[in-house]
Amino acid sequence: MSAEQRKKIIILMINMFIAIGSFGIIIPILPAYLASINQGGTAAGLMIAIFAGAQLIFSPIAGKWTDQFGRRKMIIYGLVGLTLSMFIFYAVNSIWLLYASRIIGGIGAALLIPAIFAYVADITTFDQRAKGNSLVSAAMSLGIVVGPGIGGFLADFGLKFPFLISALVSLSAVVFSIFVLKESETAQVNQSMDVKTETMVRKIALSVKKPYFIPLIITLVMSFGLMAYESVIGLYLDNQFNSSPKDIAVMVTATGIVSVIVQLFVVDRIVQRFGEVNVLNIFISVAAIGFLLSLFASSYLIFFFNITYHLPFHFHLTSSS
Repeated sequence: MSAEQRKKIIILMINMFIAIGSFGIIIPILPAYLASINQGGTAAGLMIAIFAGAQLIFSPIAGKWTDQFGRRKMIIYGLVGLTLSMFIFYAVNSIWLLYASRIIGGIGAALLIPAIFAYVADITTFDQRAKGNSLVSAAMSLGIVVGPGIGGFLADFGLKFPFLISALVSLSAVVFSIFVLKESETAQVNQSMDVKTETMVRKIALSVKKPYFIPLIITLVMSFGLMAYESVIGLYLDNQFNSSPKDIAVMVTATGIVSVIVQLFVVDRIVQRFGEVNVLNIFISVAAIGFLLSLFASSYLIFFFNITYHLPFHFHLTSSS
């Protein structure tokens, strides 16, 4: 990659790191916080489902807006949505307002994540794309490393304090993007083209005939599995092994460290050697085996090592397939 490409990739990595890190701060303390407002597994599951549902509904629209209005605007608007969601989460205790904050957060994620990866596609060649996506995915994993690690210790200052820090960190990403991030040249060309486009419903219907349909289904299934896993993992560790917020933070942080190592130093090399399809199959197999083995973990330590082993491959699948 050229120096200019690396500069733009670094800016995108910083954005992704701050966005995911700010969200990751709340992961270790969510079970304890829900218990403090007399809520439990149902509320945790609904929060994840509402977030994912809003993201699912708005992602096709956000993709169209990304082409129409530019990557930069969608990235900034997405970060604003995530920031607003975190401030609402901090300010209220009503479960219905917390659900509303997850809708806003889901819309923000729908605007942010496709725009970031579209930006990567704009500034890289086909041969460079796997490397670019891996770098952004590594920033995502690093956010998962730092966020929960900080959140587990911030909980000592109060269960609501991590939510405030999360909102402020996300707000810093908004300011950073406004002043530093420039629009990609390809997106500028797309905005200037006045062409007739098919309706979103027709595009979805025709997608079954497109070459990206199989990767789309893989991403859908893997993202569904990851969201379902994340919705219960904190509660599961709390109920099954009496894990504290710090225990949960350590496990998520260790998983993120392995993810960063895999995405920075492993993915690009094995893709060049074995090809994207073979690597995709390998990663799917590793993730599936890991999820299966986690059902038989009899202690926190066994569960810890199993998650650390397989979840990094799942992270890369959901962002790069």
